[in-house]
Amino acid sequence: MNPILKRLQDAIYNQLDPLVAASSEKLPSFPTKLSSQSFQQQFMDEYQTLTCKNTQATYIENTQLICVHLLDKIQTHRSQITTMELPGQKKNKLVTHCSVLENTLIECIEFILDLFPHYSNHLQKIPAIYKEQLHQQLEIFIQKNKNSTLLSIVVSAFHQKYHDNETLNYIDYQYWKKLIQKLEQIHENPNQVTETDIMYLLIRFNFNHEGFHEYIMQYFATQNGIIESDRHHDPLEKWTQILKKILLLQEQQGMALNPGMARCKKTILQCIRYEIKFNNQLFQNKKSMATIDKPENEAPILFNLSVSQLGILFRAMVKTDMIDTKVNVTNLTEKISGIARTAQKEDLSPKNLYNAYHEYNPAVIDIIKTRLLEMVRWLQKFRPLHCAQAMFLEQLCDIVIVMQ
Repeated sequence: MNPILKRLQDAIYNQLDPLVAASSEKLPSFPTKLSSQSFQQQFMDEYQTLTCKNTQATYIENTQLICVHLLDKIQTHRSQITTMELPGQKKNKLVTHCSVLENTLIECIEFILDLFPHYSNHLQKIPAIYKEQLHQQLEIFIQKNKNSTLLSIVVSAFHQKYHDNETLNYIDYQYWKKLIQKLEQIHENPNQVTETDIMYLLIRFNFNHEGFHEYIMQYFATQNGIIESDRHHDPLEKWTQILKKILLLQEQQGMALNPGMARCKKTILQCIRYEIKFNNQLFQNKKSMATIDKPENEAPILFNLSVSQLGILFRAMVKTDMIDTKVNVTNLTEKISGIARTAQKEDLSPKNLYNAYHEYNPAVIDIIKTRLLEMVRWLQKFRPLHCAQAMFLEQLCDIVIVMQ
């Protein structure tokens, strides 16, 4: 082991151990000459004595692992210090020593990563303090930008990745560190930043998160007037314009929120191309249907629901297997719009019903949940529900609740 690391380890496990300090009448002493510069010099001296590349790689990886372990040990000491009843001067001394040694170890790790990027193990777990630093940076940034729906998705992805996974590596750390820096840069003039600017930044950073993909498609559809009832905008033309903009975005090389998954840009381009194909097919179908006269006795089914409510209802039926889950959503919305009408006489077009199927509106979901419970009560008047039937209806209501 590197002599400096050996002395750091002795200091962390002995002099700076809160339990040891609590049992001693003396103030904890701070070991001298434990700077990162001393570590770097001794590290290079020992490294140059190794002639085999495999031995060099092992030495670098082991040193990196020891530094991470010691940093985490300091974090454990710090947590104990805050909860233990220690004299004020002794507690302050311990906190100060912990901070100094913490900074020394961080500099040692950065030295290894910068000087030996090929030998360093970037899949190795990061110290807990790295996660805390990122979390603090993001929280400070979010406090200044609370009204952004898109940034809430970013925070959700961060919490999911950082709180559900205890073995985050340096690749994850570098990704979030650079992303947060870029977000802070573009928000230096918050009045000039739009949701579109943030979206394009996330696409360039390969923010391949399912929630982001869904949000961006819904955003393009609503903010750009891509709705079938809008006669002033051609959906095909608008989607084509968006496609061109996304194609021109330059991705950051080597960046990925979820390595191994499909790239964000690729996924969004596929979704946009599907929308173009869908609208083109819809246009062709309208042309064909325009020449066909409907029989007078072919009256549509009237639903006492709005388009939004109808979309959520059919989604719940698909999710609970009441409708075959293999059904194509596009075909389903086309067939329903052809035979159904709403009491409000809204435009129940395939496109509007398709958007309603994917929309998450809490007020609409509450209405559907109430109507489903009314159905359950009506059925119970005639025959008490068997256990399996009750579970199925509860599952249907749960699906609607989850949509909130």
